Amino acid sequence: MLPSKPMNYTISKYQKTEWFLHLLFWVFIFTAVNVSWQQNWFDPSIRVNTPAPLAVLIFPFMFYAHAYWAIPTYLTNRKWLPYGFSILLIFIGPELLRLGFYALVLNRPPGAEIFSRDSFLFGTLNIAWIAFIFSLVYRLFVDRVFIDYAKKPKHTRALSGMDTPATLSVKESKVLTDKLDTLMNEKQIFLSRDLKLGTMSDHLGIPEKKLSKLLNHHMSTNFSDYVNRYRVVHFLREVDNGKLDQLTISGLMNECGFSSKATFYRAFKKIKGCTPTEWLKSQQ
Repeated sequence: MLPSKPMNYTISKYQKTEWFLHLLFWVFIFTAVNVSWQQNWFDPSIRVNTPAPLAVLIFPFMFYAHAYWAIPTYLTNRKWLPYGFSILLIFIGPELLRLGFYALVLNRPPGAEIFSRDSFLFGTLNIAWIAFIFSLVYRLFVDRVFIDYAKKPKHTRALSGMDTPATLSVKESKVLTDKLDTLMNEKQIFLSRDLKLGTMSDHLGIPEKKLSKLLNHHMSTNFSDYVNRYRVVHFLREVDNGKLDQLTISGLMNECGFSSKATFYRAFKKIKGCTPTEWLKSQQ
């Protein structure tokens, strides 16, 4: 496998804006919601008109676990069985833990507690159901508005005046990097002299702008340097295999995907620090 530069994971201004808005939202919720934080958390009789503090605290966990883990990992990929288990874990699991705590520590029977006002599933403020609906709507909105928007043709986005750089999460950039490694090392698409950024993005199933973002910001390179590095390494490998006994330097250069001698020499010198001719003489 071709050695690559360390990946430079960056946080886009759009991610920062999103996180800041989320922070403002939760600050508003925890300060504005009618919750009695000082009163007994486990006695609903003394907070007749206010929700349980524990339920309010568990709401963000359910929301983010569903929106940022279960939906993109399982629901989006139509992995129905794992998604069903994730739903049980996120929305049923906390209620089972609460019932166990109430039974063991507070000596309250689970049968009665599951339908009490403090229940995450059937309480006066149905935390589990609200978190499920809100997270589902939020995730669908983000995916439809932003991800589908990124797949639109560039000229369409330019007309709207909203052409913004594609963003990549750390997880998505790792997945795409692995796919790139497969394309280059196993399928060797760099051997095509007509290889373009659009062709490579089509292989990956992503927009060109997202591929550029991956190369420029996450791999600290550009399309030409990335492809030509593979071509030069392939040239060196073929030289070791005795290919120059059958072909000239120009002939082997063409087989490695280079379309011009100037591009080949420039890429070779950038990697090896000398011209191909100089390097071959040093190997004799």
